[in-house]
Amino acid sequence: MKKFSVLLLGLFLCLMVTACGPPAEPPLTNTPEDTEVPTVTPTPLPPTITPTPTITPTPTETPTPTLTPTVIYPPEPQQVTFETADGQVLEGTYFPADGSPAPVIVLMHWAAGDQSEWSLIARWLQGRGLVQEMTAKSDPWLVPAFLPERSLTISPAVFTFTFRECEGGCTRFVNDGWLVDARSAVEFASKLEGVDRDRVVAVGASIGADGAVEGCSWLNKQPEGTCLGALALSPGSYLTVPFQESAQALLEEDPPRAVWCLYGRADAAARQTCQAVPGANLIDHRRIKPHGFELFDPELSPTGFDVLLDFLNSTLGSTQ
Repeated sequence: MKKFSVLLLGLFLCLMVTACGPPAEPPLTNTPEDTEVPTVTPTPLPPTITPTPTITPTPTETPTPTLTPTVIYPPEPQQVTFETADGQVLEGTYFPADGSPAPVIVLMHWAAGDQSEWSLIARWLQGRGLVQEMTAKSDPWLVPAFLPERSLTISPAVFTFTFRECEGGCTRFVNDGWLVDARSAVEFASKLEGVDRDRVVAVGASIGADGAVEGCSWLNKQPEGTCLGALALSPGSYLTVPFQESAQALLEEDPPRAVWCLYGRADAAARQTCQAVPGANLIDHRRIKPHGFELFDPELSPTGFDVLLDFLNSTLGSTQ
């Protein structure tokens, strides 16, 4: 009985060990030899995109900028003709500058002569060696030895012309026609080849003094072209527009334009005409009635040459 109990106890313990032991592993399933194991390709991450920089290729040659070319014109005077607003054909002479575009000086003669009165001064102002070609005459404005040093800070072109009915000297007064001539001449000069139309000045003697101021004022009322000022030697309101009216119009522009007036104190008409313009630059001389071109007398101080140089450096020098 006791032995039977021991056997039952042993059997019971054996069953307990079997139940509590590790679970049996499932049987392995063999992969058939003809079945391929699929290869899994991982999905790649999106690439990081680096922007491509814009590369400007280095040129093998330096590009030439587009510029208005500087044209060098021959120095010799060019004979030209132009038509006035009322259909009159006038003779003129163009003295080109040594480069372009250049300022232009319009010179107007007096009633006692024609454009040839300016022939020496035009060459002198042009500054291209043509003064040596001049033959000395008795009048000081035609004598090369009387010319002072050409102290200009600019290289200008010069234009002269002859008023209607004035070849060799005016045969009669054509006041209204000369007014048209002066206006047309300044406008024509501003359009000459090689000229900077926004750098125009006018200079005149006697009838040309009135013409210079009126022509300058006229140009500034046109769509194109700018006259920077006028120098009048012995004006007298000889044209049909009073000198004071033309001068005042220039002085009242914005910016004001220059009006210089040179006269002999004993020349009553010129003195009164100049002094009637408030704001004008007045230069007078204590001498017995020097008029027009006579103000180029080398015995005067300052001479007409000196005043002309000062005027040009003042009006054109700062716009070089």
